Amino acid sequence: MYAGKKLRKWYGVEGQVLPRDGGQQGEAEPQPEEEEPAEREYIAVLDADSSPMAEQVVLQLILKRSKIRALVRDVGAAKSGFGPYIEAVQGDSSDAAAVRRLLRGAKAAVCCSKLGALLPAAAAARVPHVVLLTASPAGGGLGSLFAGAEQQALGDASREAALRASGLPHTIVQVGTLAGVPGGGSSLALTAGGAPQGNVAREDAAVALAEAAERDAAAGSLTLQLRAAGQGDPPEDWQAAFADLLAVSG
Repeated sequence: MYAGKKLRKWYGVEGQVLPRDGGQQGEAEPQPEEEEPAEREYIAVLDADSSPMAEQVVLQLILKRSKIRALVRDVGAAKSGFGPYIEAVQGDSSDAAAVRRLLRGAKAAVCCSKLGALLPAAAAARVPHVVLLTASPAGGGLGSLFAGAEQQALGDASREAALRASGLPHTIVQVGTLAGVPGGGSSLALTAGGAPQGNVAREDAAVALAEAAERDAAAGSLTLQLRAAGQGDPPEDWQAAFADLLAVSG
């Protein structure tokens, strides 16, 4: 499931641990919940070992050398798979206490699965940014019958509605369908105000979510559509692309 060994090879010599930006190596224990975080530095990823997309987001954040806190069911397996590049919190999105621990010191929370306890916990923790992945509904008939469980979950329109109603600053990344093909070789179209359509590789969607998590949501909430647009390169400056979309949609 994980790619810890592979990631260590990408980073350099296997076994060599490189420093993450803004922090020391090692997996710090979460601070007591009653203490206010001195600063918000983590990107929190929900259900990182039970959502295939969330796992991909963690891998992209590792490559960006972001500080990551991941909610996982199996801490031992997560440490073995992701290596020292994350701080693991045991639980899942339905576990309110675990989600509260996850969000301590978080500057953004990324959800690619059920919302669970995320929204009330994020409101209580004053998380400044929630990033949500959604997909087109599977529809009826054979499309619904053969759609995977992940696509069906991401196509639940109530997730978007609940996030908007929460009043939390957010970025919603909408896709048509997720494709199990290699990423990185497609020009990606980012639009605002349209309907999600077409396919996008999981890896490309994960890159977009990881970049969105670094967006300053104080500038405003944003809903964007992401799709593959033929051969080419992804945006060189994601933050500029997000700012342009926000200006158009605003």
